[in-house]
Amino acid sequence: MVQHIFPATCSLTDSSSPADSDNEGSKTGCLLACFGKGFALRQSRRTFFTQWSTTPSELRDAGVLTINALPDNILLDIFDFYRKDFMNYMGPRCTWHRLAHVCRGWRHVVFASPRRLDLRIVCTERTPVMELLDIWPPLPIIMKYWLYSASTSRFPIPGAITVLEHHHRVCQIQLSHLTQPLLDMLATAMQEQYPALTMIELCSDEEVAPVLPDTFLGGSAPRLRSVSLEGIAFPTLPRLLLSAVGLVSLLLDKIPQNTGYISPDVMATSLSTLTRLKFLRIDFRPPALLPNIRRHPRQSTRAVLLCLAWLEFRGVSEYLEDLMARIEAPFLDNINIKFFDQPVFDILQLPQFITRSEKLKLPHQATVNFQSDFVQITVSPPKGTVGCLTFQVLCTVPHWQVSAIVQICNQALPLLSNVERLEVCGGEYEHSLQDWQDVVESDQWLELFEPFVGVECLHVTKYLGSLTASALREAGGRRRATEVLPALRSMFLEELEPSDSAISRLVTARGPSGRPVKVYSRKSEWEHDLGWEQFLEVDD
Repeated sequence: MVQHIFPATCSLTDSSSPADSDNEGSKTGCLLACFGKGFALRQSRRTFFTQWSTTPSELRDAGVLTINALPDNILLDIFDFYRKDFMNYMGPRCTWHRLAHVCRGWRHVVFASPRRLDLRIVCTERTPVMELLDIWPPLPIIMKYWLYSASTSRFPIPGAITVLEHHHRVCQIQLSHLTQPLLDMLATAMQEQYPALTMIELCSDEEVAPVLPDTFLGGSAPRLRSVSLEGIAFPTLPRLLLSAVGLVSLLLDKIPQNTGYISPDVMATSLSTLTRLKFLRIDFRPPALLPNIRRHPRQSTRAVLLCLAWLEFRGVSEYLEDLMARIEAPFLDNINIKFFDQPVFDILQLPQFITRSEKLKLPHQATVNFQSDFVQITVSPPKGTVGCLTFQVLCTVPHWQVSAIVQICNQALPLLSNVERLEVCGGEYEHSLQDWQDVVESDQWLELFEPFVGVECLHVTKYLGSLTASALREAGGRRRATEVLPALRSMFLEELEPSDSAISRLVTARGPSGRPVKVYSRKSEWEHDLGWEQFLEVDD
């Protein structure tokens, strides 16, 4: 592509332009860098020659060509490609200022299109703020203070206050390692409204979560698109959200149970105004004691979140139940639920909420995963369709893990009855097979499979395969052969041969019922015969 603009017969220097000769080499290097980093990587997607009437033959006839001959619109395209490619690797800290330093002409091109090039001034803890803001035009400001020490004495307070004083220009605020004294100082400077603010990220790793005052941002942020709070208590957040009608992402992490608690009914009311919300995360800090969720009368109508596509929650089931009874998200395609360890799980509302989503109500495949500190079930549709649902319980004791996942599966029966392929894995981390067999009773283990009435193909890994075989052997005389996994037609239990007594008994008992089960000893054969790979997600 480059040789079409600068043919071999053309010179890249112009002796007739002595005023620009000092900058010519710099411009050549910068332009070629732009081509290499931005334009050349995307030449298959877009060609800017269609926007320039000059043809290669006309360029050759010109005899001598300088970089100055490129029209401004072509330079702008090149600069834009360079900017986008740089941002893919480095984020918003674009090096547009390098282009602006080359010459007056390039500087004019850059500053004439601030929106096209998304020009912004990035202020970090290492930035000479006063100098930076004095040199450049009044462009939007990104305040990004992530790398400083948690010590308040090392925080560049003067620079931060200077940035925040330009409240009409600040478009992004990202602050980490916040303490209560530091947050108080910054919040005092942030009592004004920030009309250009589109994103705010505040993070604290303090044991006692700092609290934002109700005067933060003047209680209004009309252009806000993304809010992320981690370890920060903001009791008056609902009031701020009422003004942020264009919010797309709301991520609330490590919410303190006491100072940061927002009741489900207040949360649902706040969400009802966010008609563009796509991403929602509500993540509570693990409590020393399970909180007593204050139940409120449920509304007769639900808030409908038409744009919500991704939902993540960590907390107790009572809170989620109360919230799910108040909202609907018909186009939701990804749910990730994490429950704290609790003896009883009440999730009757959650399955109803999920079935009201078109993309989640017909899962095809399920995976139950037992790990050292959690148990998890993930259900998903066949390859080629979107939708993923994950339940996770944070506990460590094997029989508590089984009890928790059995409770969840039994209450989610309407969802799991359509699952055709089931995989049960894990179990070996920090627990031996003997540990599992000592604490998990056969009947309790078999209860795990009862909700999966439509499963045709079963895969159980290593330790849990032995546990499954043992449970089938002990339960053989107390249950009919078709009570557990009645639709089963193929099975692979790792490290167990089809001749195992429990497996043989199951196969023999299924024969007269007209539902024979084929048992595999090798996973590769099982996957090949069943065409399992067509149901797995593979990156193209």
